[in-house]
Amino acid sequence: MVYLDQEIYSGFKKLEKLGNQENTVLANSSSAFDTLIPALSGHKTFSGHNLLTINSERKSADAAGFFQKKQTFEEGKKLLSENKIKYIFFTDLDGNPADFQNYYPFLKPVFENQSVTIFAVNL
Repeated sequence: MVYLDQEIYSGFKKLEKLGNQENTVLANSSSAFDTLIPALSGHKTFSGHNLLTINSERKSADAAGFFQKKQTFEEGKKLLSENKIKYIFFTDLDGNPADFQNYYPFLKPVFENQSVTIFAVNL
């Protein structure tokens, strides 16, 4: 049996209260939190379950590239804009949230705890 860390679970619960359920959320496909977002927050996710997501492989690669900062600033903005992504679900498994925000300064933290930072996308 697998249990979610309480801090991560509280991040999902906060996400549930942000925006509306039609808002798309980007989470790192490498950590598989992207597959939990619809169930635990009600939001749509950019790169969800591979059997239920159109162009799943490309979307997972795009998400991983975004979180690993392999995309340029402009490529990152384009990914978020074209896919109407409103929130980023960033965990301690993804790295340092301050470094991430410095790389993508158009992200604004709207929730933080020890394990999760939720960024709003401000383009």
